[in-house]
Amino acid sequence: MSSNETQIYCIQPEGIRPRRVGIEISSHFQVPQFLIVGLPSTEIGEAKERVRSAILNSALPFPNRRVIVNLSPAFMHKSGTGMDLGIALGVLLKHSLESIPFQRILAWGELSLGGKLQSAPHTLHAIYHSFLSPDIDCIVIPNKSNIPDAFLNHLIEKFPERASQLSVIKAKDLESAMEALTHLKLQTRFIKKEAPLTQSHDDSQLSLPSQGLTRILGATLAGEHHLMMLGPKGVGKSHSIEILSKLFEPSHIDTQVDRFLTNDLFTDRRTDLSPVRFVGVQVKPQALHGSFRGTKFQPGECSLAHGGLLIADEFPEWNRDSKECLRHPLERGSISINRVNGIFDAPAQFQLIASGNLCPCGGSPWENPPSCICKLPEKERYRKHLSGPILDRIDFFVLVSQSKSSGTEKVSVLKQRITETRARLLSQSETLPSHWSGDQIENEIKSKLSHSTQELLKSFASIRSEHKVIRTAHTLSAWDGVRAPTLDHFKESAKLRPEQWI
Repeated sequence: MSSNETQIYCIQPEGIRPRRVGIEISSHFQVPQFLIVGLPSTEIGEAKERVRSAILNSALPFPNRRVIVNLSPAFMHKSGTGMDLGIALGVLLKHSLESIPFQRILAWGELSLGGKLQSAPHTLHAIYHSFLSPDIDCIVIPNKSNIPDAFLNHLIEKFPERASQLSVIKAKDLESAMEALTHLKLQTRFIKKEAPLTQSHDDSQLSLPSQGLTRILGATLAGEHHLMMLGPKGVGKSHSIEILSKLFEPSHIDTQVDRFLTNDLFTDRRTDLSPVRFVGVQVKPQALHGSFRGTKFQPGECSLAHGGLLIADEFPEWNRDSKECLRHPLERGSISINRVNGIFDAPAQFQLIASGNLCPCGGSPWENPPSCICKLPEKERYRKHLSGPILDRIDFFVLVSQSKSSGTEKVSVLKQRITETRARLLSQSETLPSHWSGDQIENEIKSKLSHSTQELLKSFASIRSEHKVIRTAHTLSAWDGVRAPTLDHFKESAKLRPEQWI
């Protein structure tokens, strides 16, 4: 295959799903000039000088011709210094007589004036796009690119065929990249790396709350349910959240890959990649959903918590707009941002763990005499702060009271029981009960319930509440080691609905 048949591509990150950008080169015997067209940003416009200097300082021939670089599609704004490498390779291959054994190459990296390759932002997006595109047969990146082993391992597990087909060139400079393109022995593959044997396991002791609350916490993690805990101050809500954060472990490959890609969007500040996100009272809707800086998307807490836990502290005190913007991600597992040029979607499939007090003073109406000093209108106003549609999407609604501890347990033991419960649920169905669709429940599950159970479900005015009771009953039965939920499990699930309190 001749070199002029080889097509060079790069990417334009738009959220966590990048778009492909083709690099087209036109060369003519006219007054020497180097132009880049296709709505380039300032940094791409400056790439002309970086590319020219890098080629000349690498002892490679820069064409003494009129060279036009077109970034297609031309209607889309382009940005990012990672396009430097693709532009330079496109210019060199256009005027090279060497035979290149690749038809489509994805190149991503920043060039120094001396021809050295430097890691550019969004390298993980470039690698992800190469795995996702079966027509890409080679990817060229700098050898100093910071690529987490866990990210590559997840991609190789998800796309094992692509891992064996995709050629990888990790070059230190432009000259070595051109040499590797023509010599097959210099090309490698992405290889899965084993986890280090010295990886330590947390075997610390956890002080557990009451047996009933501990059971709900375990079922919440095992079945990936949403949880809300309300109660007076000092009863252990914060301690329960700490237990959840220590026991939580991501289980889905897709969500782990998405979380790496989401973190890779931050180019101007470091962001914690932890799947457990703690959000306070002052959070704004833009901080939850995400926002745009020009054409660049900045993910919000909902996307950063994708595949993890979103801890909403003092949830009743949240701004109404902030609470209401959780409706769509809780229902669909994604967020949608309306822009002038269309609707932008980002993944946001998380577990909501909300907590709060029963009244503004943080007292308890259950004590004798009651410790609450709020007047009745204040209590009613505070209670109305809880959005009905949001409560309807909560699986477990728990009123926490002061109770004695149920003892201690090792973290590893609790994690093992959570794993066993999740495996028990998946053995009965392909997905966890929290992900069952409404049609699946109505057609496959609800019709098999006993008459007493169906009568119990009729007491709920909302169909969504009926489905929530069915989902949580199956998870609670799996936690108890029972294959199918009994009537007692359905009664317990019904008592854990917010309708019993509001």
